[in-house]
Amino acid sequence: SLSDEQAALLVQTGRPIVLMFDGDEAGDRGMDEARRRLEQDAFVRVVRIGQASQPDEYTVAELADCLGFIK
Repeated sequence: SLSDEQAALLVQTGRPIVLMFDGDEAGDRGMDEARRRLEQDAFVRVVRIGQASQPDEYTVAELADCLGFIK
């Protein structure tokens, strides 16, 4: 999930926001909710990962492949 305080801090940066939540049903719901809240005030990119995956388990190379723009 994304708290109101976290959302405000992200938007205040003025930078594009990349969302990458856990690859399960709860992660998908949380990411969709976060995207809806943030996209009103910032550019938001959603990166979906494999089912039952967690972003913190990815290697740097796997993250680069998912994100595409970091090489």
